[in-house]
Amino acid sequence: QEKKILSYQGDELLRRYERLNSFMKKETLTKVMQKPNTKFRRWVSMRHTLPVRRTPRADALAELKKAATRNRTKATTQSPVEFNLSFVTAMMDRIAQREIIDKSVCLSIVKKAKSILSKETNVMQHTVKKGCRVTIVGDIHGQIPDLLHIFHLNGLPSARNSYIFNGDWVDRGIQGCEVVLVIFAFKILFPRNVFLNRGNHEAVDINDFSGFLDECRDKYDEEVYYEFNEAFSTCPLATIIDEKVFVVHGGLPRVDMKVNSLYQINRKITEVDYEHPDHCILADLIWSDPEEYLQGRVPNTRRGAGQLFGPDVLAKFLALNDFHTVVRSHEAKQEGYEYLWGERLITVFSASNYCGSQGNDGAVLVYEHGLTRKIISWNLSNTSLLAVSGTYSRFNFRVSTKKTKNGGDSVKSILLKKLSKIIQDNRLPLIDSFEKVSKNGVVTFDF
Repeated sequence: QEKKILSYQGDELLRRYERLNSFMKKETLTKVMQKPNTKFRRWVSMRHTLPVRRTPRADALAELKKAATRNRTKATTQSPVEFNLSFVTAMMDRIAQREIIDKSVCLSIVKKAKSILSKETNVMQHTVKKGCRVTIVGDIHGQIPDLLHIFHLNGLPSARNSYIFNGDWVDRGIQGCEVVLVIFAFKILFPRNVFLNRGNHEAVDINDFSGFLDECRDKYDEEVYYEFNEAFSTCPLATIIDEKVFVVHGGLPRVDMKVNSLYQINRKITEVDYEHPDHCILADLIWSDPEEYLQGRVPNTRRGAGQLFGPDVLAKFLALNDFHTVVRSHEAKQEGYEYLWGERLITVFSASNYCGSQGNDGAVLVYEHGLTRKIISWNLSNTSLLAVSGTYSRFNFRVSTKKTKNGGDSVKSILLKKLSKIIQDNRLPLIDSFEKVSKNGVVTFDF
């Protein structure tokens, strides 16, 4: 029996070794293998001494099957899931291999995360200490390769490497369940360093027809779908970094207000009623969009919920709350991010090649101590299948970082500056041409 256990442990170590071998440097692996106390080397030497397995008798097989059934029943009824980093990384390995997580494990993670989230306030506070950082992740929309790639580039969540997942984790993509399970698992592991802001796709009225309900039915059942949405309803609405940066999924509310007023909102509703007066502010926070040349606010008729707001509304909100930046998500951007209004409003979108057809970059925003920031972007347009297969070394990604202080510009930024100069040099002919716009929106140019 002891040899069987050791053999199982050896197979597990071999599997982990093969995964490490796919993305670790060869010289690093050589050093690891040269250590005399390495578990893998001990297993290799032990395996050569194991006797050849013989075919067991039929009665022995039957007895073994009964014992396995008893142990499996005992494990599922008496032993709760042990949440630790090894468990989470092993689960990520299985997800990368396109395995579906067992329903009992899924429910255990969701319910435990819900119990933690339900005790949090509507607006969370986070301070970036010296030597630490916080990473803001935008919309993922069920694209698990992007989430795993973020961790590959930026490191797993930890006490020194905090994360804010800024909503819209499900729908559109095919692995929303897995995305949420990974995020929830890290929330359980690091409740003070992982923050979950609710997005407009964390609601029943959207999930019912945007793909997540069908996904839950295919992989589990409606009980799991119900538990997911109950947990979504407990997610906070915003996070404040160092009392200066306001992070929210959509945008600003329909009235000028202090953030302290948001603590009074009842956020624990699974289905948002956009005409209900008690739901209006919540709907604004998860649905609103900025409009570059707008003054004031107007209803967001493009989406059917929330507000469109201009730079004057943002300036009032920042002054009223003594903030200097608002970070939001909610909109796909070609570069994965966008600066507006003197970089006082930043949009971050993390689902690269959105819906498998947009070809856009994904990006995250990283704040370090002192609120210095940088953007990390990537594109998995041609490598999404490799990403979920766990073959990290074969990622054909490109990373462009743009720092706000003493940092170089990415190639796209340089090209956009050149394009901007061309537009500025020809602004008068362009204005004349746009004035010829017809009612159906067609623009005519005279060449």
